[in-house]
Amino acid sequence: HNLWQKKENRTYLLWEYGKPPDLVIEIVSNKVGKEEDLKKEKYAQIGIKYYVIYDPAKRLSEERLRIYELRSTGYELMAGRWMPGVGLGLTFWQGKFEDVEMEWLRWCDEEGNLLATGDERAEQAQQQAAQAQQQAEQAQQQAEQAQQQAEQERLAHIETQKQVELLLAQLRDLGVEPQSSTRLSRSEEDA
Repeated sequence: HNLWQKKENRTYLLWEYGKPPDLVIEIVSNKVGKEEDLKKEKYAQIGIKYYVIYDPAKRLSEERLRIYELRSTGYELMAGRWMPGVGLGLTFWQGKFEDVEMEWLRWCDEEGNLLATGDERAEQAQQQAAQAQQQAEQAQQQAEQAQQQAEQERLAHIETQKQVELLLAQLRDLGVEPQSSTRLSRSEEDA
């Protein structure tokens, strides 16, 4: 079953919500149901700000999507698809939703960019979490590499110190004082 078939609140009850809905979307099916006159008049009386008629098969008009805004004189057809009173717009989208591939009516922002569905937001959050985890792992690897490099440099410094001490000891064995290693000792000059 699709999610919308399982949904409990498929009916909007004014007395439960305390106000009319901000918008209504009527989807014209194969049976025309007075979307252009009787329903539009009823919704205006109730005070619904936006009345949307989605007519995918163009049964009522050549326009598949018509958005009306309630004014003092009744509903007026809007030129665009942005509804400023609710901060939403509508657009067409070809894609897959709940395992059905077709053209869908989707919410969008004022520029026409799609608003993510709940599933899309969850997927984006998962991708962001995976990306953050990858970045954390990379940072951990870089820290470990830096630590290994620092340890190698420390060991190289110790090895260099040992070599210097060994060379200094060899010089002393030869009678050369390390502080004056650039000059020959007196005994070597006399020889």
